Amino acid sequence: MLNLTEWIVFHSIIVTVLIVDLALLQRMRRWTVSDSAVWMTVWVLIAVGFGYFLWTKGGGDAMITFYTGYLIEVSLSIDNVFLFAVIFDAFRIPLEHHRRVLFIGIVSAIVLRGLFITGLILLLERISWMIYPLGVALFYTGYRFFSQRDLRGNILYSRPFRSILKRLPVKDRVDGRFIVREGSRVLGTPLLLSLVSIEVVDIIFAVDSVPAILTVTRDFSIVYTSNILAVFCLRSLYFLIVGSLIRLRYLNEGLSVIMMYLGVKLFINEFFSVPPLVSLVIIGLVFVLTFMISVFKGGDVSDRTVS
Repeated sequence: MLNLTEWIVFHSIIVTVLIVDLALLQRMRRWTVSDSAVWMTVWVLIAVGFGYFLWTKGGGDAMITFYTGYLIEVSLSIDNVFLFAVIFDAFRIPLEHHRRVLFIGIVSAIVLRGLFITGLILLLERISWMIYPLGVALFYTGYRFFSQRDLRGNILYSRPFRSILKRLPVKDRVDGRFIVREGSRVLGTPLLLSLVSIEVVDIIFAVDSVPAILTVTRDFSIVYTSNILAVFCLRSLYFLIVGSLIRLRYLNEGLSVIMMYLGVKLFINEFFSVPPLVSLVIIGLVFVLTFMISVFKGGDVSDRTVS
């Protein structure tokens, strides 16, 4: 859908905002919930503006499809935000280092996302029947969200993952560096381990979210841009939720409904096409209700310093 010039402009905007973000990262030692809300608003406005651009280029369906895909990615990413907090706590990473680790982790995840999206779309173009196993997988994942509270987090405690971490040469010291030199040896630090863990979580997130967005479109431009813009919201979303102490008690139930709906939609898509607007309304209502009920039951929002 996008031509070469439009791709260049899109990535130029992303890079410009990242440079500003990096400059703030170097200068600001204190980061409040209000700062996180402002920065997240910036990324959301970029997404809203891009959706409007797609409307001028491809009509209302293109815009609605993008917004639906973006909402899917953001809703599924909330679960990962809490896993980030678990990772930082497990490796005892001081709060002042969280922003830098997330910045590097999220930026590096873009490359992996691009490769994964490209490969999966090419696979579906060549083997069209693979869409049915993906639909079943999405529905089953949604079902497991009801029965297993920490579905994605289990890999962080799995034997293979812990075995890999144990084999890495690591020095138990957090001083703002990812690697340190000790004589002739180069050692990692807990900061490096937290970064590796966050990359693993993002790969797991991609395995869930990319097939999910393929239920609404297989247009590479929409799948890629909605993924990238949602990923960049993750860091601000992390500080907004963790810093404000919002407890999303019913997150798993909300994600379960979304995943099972998308699984069914993907499976029947060849026989019955659900209008993009219907999917946007359903996913939007589930997302909003999950957030509102969770905050009403246990949310406590305050303007705290988070980094």
